[in-house]
Amino acid sequence: MRKSSICLAGALALSIAAAARGDITGVPSDRNPSGSMMRVFETPYYTLHTDLSEAEAREADLRMTRMFEEYQRRTSDFAGQVKKKFPFFLYRNKADYLAAGAPNGSAGVYIEWHGNSWLIAVAGPKTSAYTWHVVQHEGFHQFIRASLQNDIPIWANEGLAEYFGEGIWTGDGFVTGLIAPDRLEDVKKAIQNRTFRPFAQMMTMTDEEWGNKLEYSNYNQAWAMVHFLAHAENGKYQQAFLAFMNKVSRGAPPINAWTDVFGGDTGAFERRFADYWMALGDNPSRSAYLKALVQTETSFLARATIQRQTFPDPSAFFRTYKPADLELNRDLWLPPALFTESSTAALKVGDWTLEGGNGPPRLVCKDEDGSKYIGTFAIANGKVGRVSVEVLKAGSTANNLRPTAPVSPGGRVQRTAPSR
Repeated sequence: MRKSSICLAGALALSIAAAARGDITGVPSDRNPSGSMMRVFETPYYTLHTDLSEAEAREADLRMTRMFEEYQRRTSDFAGQVKKKFPFFLYRNKADYLAAGAPNGSAGVYIEWHGNSWLIAVAGPKTSAYTWHVVQHEGFHQFIRASLQNDIPIWANEGLAEYFGEGIWTGDGFVTGLIAPDRLEDVKKAIQNRTFRPFAQMMTMTDEEWGNKLEYSNYNQAWAMVHFLAHAENGKYQQAFLAFMNKVSRGAPPINAWTDVFGGDTGAFERRFADYWMALGDNPSRSAYLKALVQTETSFLARATIQRQTFPDPSAFFRTYKPADLELNRDLWLPPALFTESSTAALKVGDWTLEGGNGPPRLVCKDEDGSKYIGTFAIANGKVGRVSVEVLKAGSTANNLRPTAPVSPGGRVQRTAPSR
């Protein structure tokens, strides 16, 4: 039996280590201990078992669908195709979640046991940004386990899981590669105080070593390493990282694969890593948050267009558009709260325009440095197709923007880091 490490919730409880070793208490069931039945929803990539409301279940369906597609897209160079649906149990109550086999002190877990596997999470009174961070993190463990024949190093597995955990759902897609200001501060402090592990030690950690003493610092360092490899120096290390992942996914020893791709001098790599993080400004992901905001609003504008609604200006759209209720079909429905929260953020940042012309309308946000974020969408057969945002930079880069009000859809002005 093998179980992935667990995304932390609340205080960093050492009891979680027992769960990482496989000491579970039960198995998921469609009947809760209270006697109520879980409803079952067949979604494109998951079989969702939940006792949440219909609206929350529909949101879970949409989020999980886009999440899975993001995993596939971003790992296509080294991961195989998953041809089976994943079981996912999403509980309202903590007692039911724990009775299903989850460990105390956790909010979500991916479990393998006697040839079966499942993803479990607890929502509490209502789902939140933290709920979905946990699900996105643990969902990656489930996905990567099914898409590879060989395990990948624990630092890469947990770092990628945190990378996707930080992603923002925009309705029709995800925006990843975000750096929350508080998490950036944690990384800089760790570099300054030399509390991160030497890279050579990090790369040789086993699953057991990681799970026997779960530490926030390890998760943060793994995430920072993955983010650096994916984004530093305009993506300079992306292809090398993919080459490394290809080698380890085919069974190469991690340290050999690293040496083959990056060379044997991990100290030089650590210095480049430190230089990158220490040079970042206070709000390096302002541009990415704005992109996510424009993309979310554009998803709703696409639906308003299908409903033949027009607006004289962006402010009227943000203030007066009413997303349809649950009677709208699955292809068009999005949670009204997502629009309310993103529109509230949109009214506080940027200079917005609504452009017409011969094609569909376009939302444009001009940021304080002159950069423009242009949201576009396509419609085919009454359904929303591609939703994308083109970023036209002007003046200073996002890393040099002063941190005015950080923005993000979903009501998160800025993310709260996992509890220490």
